[in-house]
Amino acid sequence: MDWVTQVTERLRATGGRMTAQRRLILETLAQCTDHPTAEEIYQRARQRAPDLNLSTVYRTLRWLEELGVVGSQRFEGERPQDRFDPAISANPDHHHFRCRLCNAIIEFPAPLLDLLKRDFIAQYGGTIESASLTFYGLCQSCLQKVEAYGPLSFNPDAILNHPR
Repeated sequence: MDWVTQVTERLRATGGRMTAQRRLILETLAQCTDHPTAEEIYQRARQRAPDLNLSTVYRTLRWLEELGVVGSQRFEGERPQDRFDPAISANPDHHHFRCRLCNAIIEFPAPLLDLLKRDFIAQYGGTIESASLTFYGLCQSCLQKVEAYGPLSFNPDAILNHPR
């Protein structure tokens, strides 16, 4: 079952309505692999529905986040804004790597974090509802470019746009 169908079923089970605009926002987010901001989702969704309002996107994303079907993340090194991704997935406990040069985001599982959570609960009690781990550095492609063209002391755009 795809993510949009899962969300639709969860909304119906909680008495929520699946409007055309909500479906469009969900479908747009489901197609994204780059953890878009609300503004980026809005721009992509407007290609199919030019009358869509940015405030509708924000309200819908916050509502979906409250329902636990959308997650948000803020990354260092950019203006303070949330980036969104589906929270219902085969691997809901995923973590992130953010390249400081090209801003690529790579999702990855962290099985050792599960061990840390179990140890925490064993030692301190309680429950852990969520965990987030983010690594920052250079992705493989950017690292190769930096190694080939010198340190970051000059314009990063020159590294990113330089043909290899």
